[in-house]
Amino acid sequence: MTQTCHRSNILTVSIRITYKGVEISVSNPMEAAAVARELGENPGAKIGRPLKSEEATAAPLEGGDPIVLAFLSAILKAGAEGATAETMMRVLSVDHPKGLGGRSVRVNNTLHKLRLSPEEVYTNARTPEGRLWKAGPKITEALEAIKRDAQT
Repeated sequence: MTQTCHRSNILTVSIRITYKGVEISVSNPMEAAAVARELGENPGAKIGRPLKSEEATAAPLEGGDPIVLAFLSAILKAGAEGATAETMMRVLSVDHPKGLGGRSVRVNNTLHKLRLSPEEVYTNARTPEGRLWKAGPKITEALEAIKRDAQT
C-alpha cells in the first residue's frame, strides 16, 4: 500500500513480508529489521491473530493439542447420533462452518504424523441437514496416541 502526503510530498510505503504463512506489515526498513531480529532471536515467537477470549481462558485438555483433542472428544461424546456442525462450531469456538475446515486440516495433519488415517478415526458425511461427524473404529486409539505423544 502506498500513500502520498500532499502537504510535504513525502511518499510512505508499507513493507509486507510473509513469515511462516503469516503476513507481517511494517512501515519502514528499520521496523522490518527489528521484526526480523526478534524472530531470529526467538524462533518460537507466537505470531498471528490474538486468541479469542474463550481460547485464552479455556482450560487445556491434559496432554496434546487442545484443538485436536476437543475435536475428537466432541465426536466421541456425540456417540452414534454424531456431532453436527453447530456442535463442532461451539466446541471449537468458531463463528462459521467454514472455520471448521482449518481445524479439520490441523486434526488430519496430527493424525497423519501419528501414522493414523483420518478416515479410520472419524467420518464427516454430508446429510440433508448438513455435515455430521461420527466416530470411526480408531478414535480412542487416536486420542490415546495424541495424549501419549504429548508426554514425550
